[in-house]
Amino acid sequence: MRQVTVNTLKLVAIVTAVMTTIILSSCSVAKISYSLPDGYNRNDVYYPDGEENSYINSVSGDFMGDECGPGYLISGNRFLITSVINDNYSDDTELTLYVFPYNDAHSWYIGSSVLVITGDEMTGHMHFRGKVPEDIDSGVYAFVFADEDLNVVCAFERFIRSKYDGSETYPIETCAKPIIYLYPEDDMECYVSLNLNGHLSCSYPTYNESYGWHIIAHPDGRISGIDENRDYDYLYWEGECNVPNSFNNAICVRGDETAQFLESYLESAGLSYSEIDDFITYWLPRMEDNPYNLISFLGEEYDDMAELTITPSPNTVIRIYMVFMPLEEEVIVPDNQQLVIPELVERTGFTVVEWGGTEIESCSIGD
Repeated sequence: MRQVTVNTLKLVAIVTAVMTTIILSSCSVAKISYSLPDGYNRNDVYYPDGEENSYINSVSGDFMGDECGPGYLISGNRFLITSVINDNYSDDTELTLYVFPYNDAHSWYIGSSVLVITGDEMTGHMHFRGKVPEDIDSGVYAFVFADEDLNVVCAFERFIRSKYDGSETYPIETCAKPIIYLYPEDDMECYVSLNLNGHLSCSYPTYNESYGWHIIAHPDGRISGIDENRDYDYLYWEGECNVPNSFNNAICVRGDETAQFLESYLESAGLSYSEIDDFITYWLPRMEDNPYNLISFLGEEYDDMAELTITPSPNTVIRIYMVFMPLEEEVIVPDNQQLVIPELVERTGFTVVEWGGTEIESCSIGD
């Protein structure tokens, strides 16, 4: 009788172990996925069924840690993501946040998540508290909120930077509104692609991850999108990149003299009046009310940060990338490190012009 009991217990243990293995395996092979509409800004929160039909809305993040800048996380940082519970939510609904390495298919096995956080309901809100793993690799990650049946409630994407990737010297900043103009001598079919030291967060027309932009460029600057079947004035992108904050040359300019300085510098750098207008009308509202602005323009550093490839190759390429820091007081830049107006650039043949910039909070001048 005792032997039967022991065998029975062994059998129960074996069956339990097998069932546990099956359950764990089924969890790890279960998939979660969603599809983003064309042209969607990956930094925005996406609701597959519309925000009004979701369990939660008004999703916002408090990414804690002195090193953590807006829009991205650092390995080891703690964070709190808060959402508002709406009328579709019921007390028996369990919501979980899964963090996955980004892929273009937006589809993952649950076992591939780097972080899993169960939501904590508190007075009309749902809180997701977590800590980024110390050993995480730098890259884009999808933050996916799902119910117990793995139905996606909402999702967004963020760049996470490892403390150990050697990029502490160059903090990750937003590359604001780089736009690309193309001026061939005749109508020309072109491919335009970017290789960023960071990640692309927004583009218009939509950037294809496989080949970039496929367009017809016209001599008058008009751009015809082959995939979109419509015309554009320029190609637009934004991203989060490792932006240098140490400059060999800079200039300190009064806020109310910024427009005049930019006009002179950009004209000498080779921009047309209309391109200068586009640049200044975008950046001046951020600069003219500051008491002073410390301004620098990147050269080879920008090519390293955001490599631009155009096929066929243009004859003239003008890339203008401004980095500036608002100042309360004037700073004295040594004479040998003063930014000077460049010699006039001559545009010949197939010409490509790009401009963009970044506002930074701290910097150094010189080695």
